[in-house]
Amino acid sequence: FKNAGYGSGSGVPRHGDSITVSSGATVSADASMPTEAQWRSDLVTRVAGSDRYSTAIQISRRNHRTASTVVLCAGWAFPDALSAAPLAGSYDAPLLLTPRDALPAGLLAEIDRLGATKVIVVGGAAAVGAAPVAALQAHGLTVERISGGDRYATSCAVYAALKAREGSGLPAEPFLVNGDRFPDALSAASYAACERRPILLTKASFCPYSVRTLTRQYSLNTYYIIGGTAAVSDDVIQQLADASVSGQVYYARLAGTDRYDTSAALADAYGGHFDFVGIASGASFPDGLAGGALCGARSGPLLLTPRDGLTPREEALIADNADWLYQVQAFGGAGVVGARVLTDARAATGVAASGVGAQSTDGGERVAPLSAQGATILGLQGQRFERVTRRVR
Repeated sequence: FKNAGYGSGSGVPRHGDSITVSSGATVSADASMPTEAQWRSDLVTRVAGSDRYSTAIQISRRNHRTASTVVLCAGWAFPDALSAAPLAGSYDAPLLLTPRDALPAGLLAEIDRLGATKVIVVGGAAAVGAAPVAALQAHGLTVERISGGDRYATSCAVYAALKAREGSGLPAEPFLVNGDRFPDALSAASYAACERRPILLTKASFCPYSVRTLTRQYSLNTYYIIGGTAAVSDDVIQQLADASVSGQVYYARLAGTDRYDTSAALADAYGGHFDFVGIASGASFPDGLAGGALCGARSGPLLLTPRDGLTPREEALIADNADWLYQVQAFGGAGVVGARVLTDARAATGVAASGVGAQSTDGGERVAPLSAQGATILGLQGQRFERVTRRVR
């Protein structure tokens, strides 16, 4: 019985569960066990609300049974939220979104449903204002804010918080992505959340002072760069080498021909078989912020897609994992992820395009299981690292 997508507590085994059989015992299938047709009938689903804030709530409601902590980011602008996914992964927390000046409808109710007692706000008061924080505190919640002077310093503050929490378990090679664009950070978000791997932000051709200072403070010398040289130039790498304690840095660049190809390239680079895939718009950021963190909890990739259909490489990736998949979730309404995307995903998984799995999950009560061990992500395989040394002055 494999990857059927039925959560613990339902009385049905889930992927990774162990079953002990005594010598001489007979094992028979229980009538409550779903058939392949039953669990494939909702293999491809849309998770959407009426706007970006309610979509994030629906993603949490659909996938998280409980959580002691919630990560909260601005939903109206992406910069501070880009580095938040590994923090959500570290706390096994959903990532929820808010306007700057007031909490969205339903957010406090979702926090109550989860049983959370703490909210970590990522970003300064210009991103998430004082009023939402006050409302959270008035609701009896503990609120911690992690922020810096700008998006780059905020990513460094998140790194420091992760290091304090994870200690030696924090991966030594952070992701480095362009902080002025959202697509590459969204593509990296699921892996960052799964591995608790920090995401540091940089400008395209200039490494901010806060990031160079962090490099020295934590003696960082190895990076995974997401995106091509137009996103993170070789000048940035040289500046990191100049700032490093050792006088040299190593980097591996992971990139595709565009934002969609980069998201698929990352999935290929990680290797292994995925039993969960998330899909979000590559043209807008909000649904991918919450969806990327969730994909990390599910140990699956977040694929960025054009509105009107998956790319051939993305279809091939889903098809290659079809025998392992128990769920494909498309995040956001038809205005950002069109019906054709779900049709392409169903075709790639071998599910007949008869409307199966096309239902919205607004108000859906079924909560799917989380992959507690992260077993399906193998880690970056066979990446070649280049070395850059400090310039002689």
